[in-house]
Formats: sequence, structure tokens, C-alpha cells
Amino acid sequence: MHWLTANLLLGETSLWLTKLGNGLSQAFGISWPVVLLIFGFGMLIFVHELGHFLAAKLVGIKVEVFALGFGPRIFGFKRGETDYRLSAIPLGGYIKMLGQDDLHPENRVDDERAFCSKSVGRRFVVIAAGVVMNIICALALFVILFRFTGVSFQRPQVGAVFPDSAAEKAGVLPGDTILAVNGKAIRDFGELSTRIALSHAGQDVVLTIQRPGRAKPLRVIAQLEAGNKDSGGVPHIGILGPQTLTVYDPGDYAGEGGLKKGDVIIGLEFDGKRHYYQKYYQFAEAINARRDKPTNIIASRDGKELEPVMVRPHLLAGSHVMGLIPPTRITRVMPASPAEKAGVKPGDVIASFDNHPWPDFWTVAKIAQLAGEKGQEVPLTVLRSGKIIKMQVKPRKKHKEGSLGIEREPDYQNLYVAHDYPELYEEKENFAGLNIPANQKIYIPPGAELLSLNGRHLVNWSDLIDKLQARAGSVVELTYSLNGEKNSLSFAVPSADSPVWRKHWRFYALLLTKPDEIKVKSNSLPGAMYIGLHKTWFWMQNIYLTITRIAQGSVKTEALAGPLGIFDLSIRVARERGPAHFFYFMAIIGVNLAIINFLPIPVLDGGHALFLLLEKIKGSPVSIRVQSIATTIGMAAIGAFFLLVTYNDIARMVRSWFG
Repeated sequence: MHWLTANLLLGETSLWLTKLGNGLSQAFGISWPVVLLIFGFGMLIFVHELGHFLAAKLVGIKVEVFALGFGPRIFGFKRGETDYRLSAIPLGGYIKMLGQDDLHPENRVDDERAFCSKSVGRRFVVIAAGVVMNIICALALFVILFRFTGVSFQRPQVGAVFPDSAAEKAGVLPGDTILAVNGKAIRDFGELSTRIALSHAGQDVVLTIQRPGRAKPLRVIAQLEAGNKDSGGVPHIGILGPQTLTVYDPGDYAGEGGLKKGDVIIGLEFDGKRHYYQKYYQFAEAINARRDKPTNIIASRDGKELEPVMVRPHLLAGSHVMGLIPPTRITRVMPASPAEKAGVKPGDVIASFDNHPWPDFWTVAKIAQLAGEKGQEVPLTVLRSGKIIKMQVKPRKKHKEGSLGIEREPDYQNLYVAHDYPELYEEKENFAGLNIPANQKIYIPPGAELLSLNGRHLVNWSDLIDKLQARAGSVVELTYSLNGEKNSLSFAVPSADSPVWRKHWRFYALLLTKPDEIKVKSNSLPGAMYIGLHKTWFWMQNIYLTITRIAQGSVKTEALAGPLGIFDLSIRVARERGPAHFFYFMAIIGVNLAIINFLPIPVLDGGHALFLLLEKIKGSPVSIRVQSIATTIGMAAIGAFFLLVTYNDIARMVRSWFG
């Protein structure tokens, strides 16, 4: 009896400890990135203010307050003549020197230890010291990281080239290693992307490329392309970084008999043969070429080959066949969502939504969003197993699962032609903006059902592609049905080498693999110093170039992030990439703070430095009236900028959370 009771108690205790451990683990997983964030930004603020503080002490200025944060004092202590405090609003810090009053420069103090009593040179040293300390801190972080832990970066290789992009037109190939951009050497794909993005929009970008199988590097010239709204207008040439064949998220292929994180993809099996791949882009291109034909993934786990896993092909959102858009299929319905309550089921194809017949992939989301904002119940018609089913659905306002609570994709099985409804889009960045050449566009009314090509019956959209490619360069006749009547039209099919076949119709396997990375670490302090100096100078240059390009208009203000965006990104970096990448990011932020803070804008350190420079030139301080007006304008400009970047942050978060 005592033995049984003891075992029961032990079992309950073990279960309780397990639950507690799991709870603590989850809590730690959520909280430690926040702790890192507080520590990281606190360190940057502290170092900046410490620079001002030490310089002020060095030149004999009395420091009355050393504060982290703004607003009311939470706690602190007084040592000597300085009050060291932590304040309520954690958005920066400051030191208060005797005789210093930025908002009321007329309030001067007649004291030899006052800030205003010191020479221009000494005051300049104090003003510049914060920025200098930020640069020193960033350099120190870089050196420590590259000497002791190392930092992993995506290789400066081309993992994928967008069809018909500037890179493809220039002859860039997947597998190419980029050595330099516009004559400047690059070390990783991040540097590569940044160098390209900060070039002038519309100008030629000169790439130095090492191509496999060639002894000497190539020189390739690509014309920079303007970015779209989603990328914040950041220019690019249409390339992606390299991926490995190691599974990070199995996606569609998880579960018993499927793939797991860490599995290695070996190749594909189809038509009775096995095809092996060394690079991810080879695997991805093979999946796309197979489309919906029977194909198996071959993978290994712990060195042992797994049973083949059947590919479940997905059609990329935005795919179209010479202007013909496939309908939208619902792949998943969230529990308790508006769609589930209305009776929607996975596999349904949307035939009509709010009286918009056959809406395309993007239009479904837009209609749901508009109806959700108005709180309206709207009609929804779906095609299910060949039958039309009508229902009513009431989309909800902004929600993390979307207004309808569904996942969807273009449907490549049903041969109905969808419509993009450009009038619903303010930016007109859907299919209406694809700018398809008139001689490569098929004009068939939305809602039509495709029947045959040159008299041969069509099975699905992939079959249409196959039949079109087989007749590349010739004129064909396409028959379709609309409102019970058969019609046909003739058109010229693009030649076999036309980019239309690669650009607009792509299949993929829904899984994620790990990026192909190299770990940068030096075995010596001088080596780490060299890398650290390179990174510090690189980010100083690029922050300056970013400001310049924004002023020129080649980089849009939508690309800027404010405190919310930086905090969000910092937490994600800490959670997903770990402490080394987090402190690397903090070093970049430190350089950022230094450059931004020394811009010649009143109320920033750079504005104070500008006033001191003018004072040195004219031999007397800038007038109180000019200082007051400039300070007011500076504060207004910074306030407007803060509102702009905060709006950008919130807009990005809303798009990320609510779709």
C-alpha cells in the first residue's frame, strides 16, 4: 500500500515537474529574446551617453543627470554631483550638463564648469563623443563575434534567377558566385543584396562572377530594376540566395512516413528513374518541370534512405497562361472561421464571391477584406465535385487568420477562367499590372470554361501548357464554353525560347530548406579586427548611401523601419537565429544610431555640432532666435519622421499578421 501510494505520488510529481518544465521552457523561449532586446538596446543607449559623460568630465563640465530613458524618474542613485537614474520611457537616454538647455538656449549659466562656458573645441568633443562611442562599441561587438563565436551568413551565390529579370537578361546563372558589385568586393549574400539595392535605379550594375567550370571570373552588366511596394521600392536585379537540400520545415510532407526537420533531399523519382541533385535550385527546377505529373521525393535521415514521398504540387500565386488566370481553390478552412460557419470545405473552387464571378487568388482576399470592413454578409458560390453550391458568409474585420479564415491557391485542375478585378485595387498591382505583350495574351472572357486546343480535349491547365508548348511558334485554335455557347479564337503561340514559359507558370513543393551559409570566424585577433573594421565601414557607407538614395527617390520611404519595426525584427533575430546574430544586428543598429545622430538636424548631436561649426566660423554663437527656430523645425521634422516610420511599422505588421 505504501509502495503504491509512493509510486502514485512519484508519478504525479513527475507529471507536475514535466508540465512545469515545459511551461518554464515555453516561457523562457518567449522571454529570453525580450531580455536580450532590453539588454542590447540598453547597452547601445548606455554606451552613447557614456561617451558624452566621459568627454564632459574630461573637459571639466559638471554633469547633473545621467539618464537611461526619458520622463519621470523610476529609481536611481546620486554619486558625487551626478544623479544616475532610470526613467519611465525607454526610448533613449540623455545626460544633463550644467548650462545646457536645448529647448531654451537663452538660459545660460555663468559658471566655469558650465557647458556654455567651454570653448567651441571642447564642446565639440563632448557632442561628438557619443557617436564615436557607438562606432567603437559596434567595432568591439564585431571583433568579439568574429573572434570567439563566429557569425553565419548566406553564401554570396545565386540560388535562383527570376525569369525575364535583369539578372537573367544579363546572363547570370544559378550557382554563380558573386565576387564584387561595381568593383567593390562582397563577403556574403547580405552584402551583395545591399550593394545592389543602394545602386542608382536604372543604372548598370557591374557584377564580377566566378562561374563553376571557368578558371577566370566573368564581368556581367545588369540594369537595376525598381522595387515594388512590398519590397519598399528597394531596387534589385532579380536573384535569390542559395539554399541547401536539408529540410528546415517539411510543410506538406510532415507526418508519419513523411519528412522531418534535418532530413536531406537526395533527388526525385519519376518515369521509372531516379534523378539526383547537388543543389536546391536543380531540385526546384525539376519540380517545376514535372508540374502535376507523378513524382516522388527521395530523401535520407541519419544516413539511411527513406521511403519515397509523393510530391504534392502547388501552383505559385500569380501564375497565368498568356493572360488566362486559373480559378481559386480553397486548401484549408480554419476552425470556427467565417468560412467554416458558412459551410466551406477544403477543395472547394470559388465560382463567385460577393457577385464577382470567378475571382482570382488576390481578388478573393480583397473582397473578403472589403466585406469585413463593412461588416457585411455576402454571397459565396463554390464548385464542389462538379456541383455549384451557394451560401452566405460574413467575413470578419482584420484577423491573423484573414477575413475568411482560409488558405487558398490557384487551381490547376478546373479549366474555368478567373478574373482579377483591378477596380478593387488602389495600387493596381495585380494581374492588370503584368503588362503582357498584346501578341502573347489570350483574350477570353472570365467565367469561360476551356474545352480543347486544335480539337484536342484539354484535361487541366498543365495539359494546356503541354499542348501549347508542343505548338510553340505556330498559330492554334482554342475552344471554350461561355453561358452554354461554344466559341473559339486563334492566336500565335510564343516561340520555344520565349521567357513566357518560365516566367508566368510555376509549380513548387511546399517545404522549406535551410539556407546555404558560411560561418565567418577568425583564429586571430588581428584577423577579427580586419573583418570587424570591414563590417563597420561597410555599414557606415551603406547607411549614408541609404539616406542619399531616399533623398534621390531610388529607395522609397516604405523601406524604412522605426522603433516598432526594429524591436520586432530584433526579437525575431534573437528567437530564430540566436545570440550571435542578435548582437551582430545590435552592432549594425549601433552604427545606424551613430550616423543618424550626427546628421545636421537641430536637437540631434549633428545639429549641435553644426551650430558649433557656425560659431567657430563667425566668431560668436548663433543667435538665440535662429537656434530656437531651428530647434523647433528640427523637432517637427523628427516628429514627422517618427510618425512616418511608425506608420510603416504598423502597416508591415498588419500585413504580416492579418494577410
